[in-house]
Amino acid sequence: MLHTALLLLLAPPPMVVDLKTNFDSEMKKAIALAEAIPEEKYGYRPAANVRTTGEVLVHIANGNREFLSAIKGATRDQMMALFKDQEQKEKNLKSKAAIIAEMKASWEEVTKALDAESEESLKKPVSTFGPKATVQGVWIGSVAHVAEHLGQLIAYARASGIKPPWSE
Repeated sequence: MLHTALLLLLAPPPMVVDLKTNFDSEMKKAIALAEAIPEEKYGYRPAANVRTTGEVLVHIANGNREFLSAIKGATRDQMMALFKDQEQKEKNLKSKAAIIAEMKASWEEVTKALDAESEESLKKPVSTFGPKATVQGVWIGSVAHVAEHLGQLIAYARASGIKPPWSE
């Protein structure tokens, strides 16, 4: 009995736990940074043809919903409609409060979906616009997406003289 308990304690956590832990860590940082950046800096664009700070933050929330839609089996037409809607959101959401609320809402949606996953459900195939994937692969992509844009936001913030709150 003790041997089995020790083995369970030493076993790696299930993939669902790893995904949720990593996703939560990245979203906590992204939202903390969004809260640390003054609203007047949300329009900062470091170069022509790149997203503003606010647009990047909305893009993170939009990406969360895109990955969820793919996992739920959205059709190509449904995804195209979602992309169009999200493009408008990215251009039209301007207030800091509305953008942070959008990020938090998308985080809650992802959390609920991850809570419903199991080790078995992660192995299911998913049809995406790219190569065939599994639910697990799409979730890994969602974590990578948040991390990618968090890095972008850190550069934007530092260029504006703002230190990420966790690096103080």
